[in-house]
Amino acid sequence: MEDFVLKFGVDWKLLLSQVVNFLILLVILRLVAYKPIIEILKKRKAHIDEGLANADAADKRLSEIEILKRGQMAKAEAEAQALMKATEDRAKDREAELMTAANKKVETALAEAKKLILAKRAESEAEIGKEAVAMVKEALLKTVALDPSAVHEALVKEALAKVSEGETF
Repeated sequence: MEDFVLKFGVDWKLLLSQVVNFLILLVILRLVAYKPIIEILKKRKAHIDEGLANADAADKRLSEIEILKRGQMAKAEAEAQALMKATEDRAKDREAELMTAANKKVETALAEAKKLILAKRAESEAEIGKEAVAMVKEALLKTVALDPSAVHEALVKEALAKVSEGETF
């Protein structure tokens, strides 16, 4: 065996010192680097696991919120439709009230207008009558060449009545 070791050039002392150095280095690395790195990796893994658990919880909560949101949206939509229906009904009622009030105002305005027209008509007829009397009186005076004081008012009215009946002279 010693021949075999000498043929490959192995120095036992050197080999033993390298093994001891390696073991010392291994112990130092284990104490200084390996354990802290393992602790860091464990913490990181725990942090990642916690993050994944939180993400799952957040997904679950998001799903619940989505379901709740859909329910709230459906409820809000139903309330909005009911509110719109109630508003439409109130608007129709209000429209009917306004139409009734407007019709009453129109009827009142028409009645007042008719009264005003009748009053104006009567006033115009009276004025036309006065003018007609004056015109007939003047015409009679010119045509009969009588004294104006002799022309009696009754003659004028009679002539006017004949004119209004369509009778010609």
